[in-house]
Amino acid sequence: MKRMTGNRRWKRLGFAVLGAGLVFHFSLAAVSAANMPISKPVLKLFKNSKTGQSIARFLVVYQYLTGTGNCFGFFAPGVISQIKVGYEIRHHGKVVEQGIVGSENAEVSLRMHNLTQQFWTASLNPKVRRSMAASFAGKLFSQHPSADSVSISLKSFVLPSMAQYREGMRPSWEKNYSSEFTREPGA
Repeated sequence: MKRMTGNRRWKRLGFAVLGAGLVFHFSLAAVSAANMPISKPVLKLFKNSKTGQSIARFLVVYQYLTGTGNCFGFFAPGVISQIKVGYEIRHHGKVVEQGIVGSENAEVSLRMHNLTQQFWTASLNPKVRRSMAASFAGKLFSQHPSADSVSISLKSFVLPSMAQYREGMRPSWEKNYSSEFTREPGA
């Protein structure tokens, strides 16, 4: 009989830990949906101590890994656009391949999506955006040694407002950035 009581205690403890974890997780999601950064108040609370920095770092990593750090812009009146990084590879002026930067591997694809988002948010810093485009182009040059040039473009999916839709405007991909890179002779 005591063994059954012990199992019940462990079961209750398990549910309590699960419940606390869910409250923690959804609290972080709610804070992010309200567009309130969590790490700054934590640092203030602990007066920039090492403990506060560790907790803030943990929260940032947890939010990044679980997605609870997203702003959830799809709830907003101005829906955040989908974005994609496209490329064209040319050999002697002729397009030999074109596509979207990504991967069939789910983990690599997630990482590429994160890089694409960073590419999008770098619009305020043209040097960073140019460097990221050069990095994408460099990878494509390494995969296609005979390529003479690579074009990188960033496109966003633009959704019209309801009034614009009634006037005939339809969703479309709009180019926000484009850059061409050529291989140095003898490289």
